Amino acid sequence: MLNLALLRDPALAAGLLGNALVSTVMMATLVVGPFYLARGWAWTPPASAWRCRWGRWWRP
Repeated sequence: MLNLALLRDPALAAGLLGNALVSTVMMATLVVGPFYLARGWAWTPPASAWRCRWGRWWRP
């Protein structure tokens, strides 16, 4: 997929590393984060879906 000799170029290696870091943070924030929030606040799945859909995080 990727020729490892290309990673000797510092600019390309830094760009790939930065892209991987940003992708990891975004995935954790947008995909995994809501599951941990819902579990920590003891929300049921329908309540979690409603709050995620309408953005009403402050209502019980």
